[in-house]
Amino acid sequence: MAGANIDLGLDFLDSYKKHLLEDIEHRHNFKRFTIKADGEFLKERDVIGFYSLDYTNYGNPGNPDWLVTLKNDYNQYDENSGIMKEVISQAYDSVESFLYYLVFGKKVKNDFTVCVVPRSKPSKPHYLKEAVQTSILYYGDGYSRKPAHIHEPEIFDGTNAIIRQKDTRTTHLQGSDGGDDPYPGITKDTCLLDVGAIRGKNILLIDDIYTHHHRDNGQKS
Repeated sequence: MAGANIDLGLDFLDSYKKHLLEDIEHRHNFKRFTIKADGEFLKERDVIGFYSLDYTNYGNPGNPDWLVTLKNDYNQYDENSGIMKEVISQAYDSVESFLYYLVFGKKVKNDFTVCVVPRSKPSKPHYLKEAVQTSILYYGDGYSRKPAHIHEPEIFDGTNAIIRQKDTRTTHLQGSDGGDDPYPGITKDTCLLDVGAIRGKNILLIDDIYTHHHRDNGQKS
């Protein structure tokens, strides 16, 4: 009977993962793409990426307007306001869904570390980073309680591996708000990088701008 209970539990777990994955794919429609090495911004190897949100223009049907509010560039919303709580929740849902999509959809097979591209200004709020940290903690809680014979990638928190120290221009805003435009090597000039968190690791980078610098510092994939 004990063996039967284990089999029943595994069947339930597999069914749960299947339905969760189907729901995630229906709601987010993740797409895979390739960032081609150009010898300048990305030196040596192509990089595989995933995305689910096409940003067209604020207010357009289906546009992720919550991303604009999440950046909160003009600080028009208090951090504890209902609006900010809602968009932070949407950010968390998107990140959490993406992590489960990668794992349960078997898009990745090895352990990986999640890093986040920092905001253009050190002083700006880091709501997306906080959403990523929460998602990793939640996944880690479930990972620690899974049966030992179930093999799934472990996710490590590398959200503090890239810390902005010098202003760069906010590229999604018109005009200059201080700082340089993006150029090859801007990460080295404007950020403090924890090489130990990256070297020899498989990195999931939330954004694609800093892939080049990660490779320079020994990122495995």
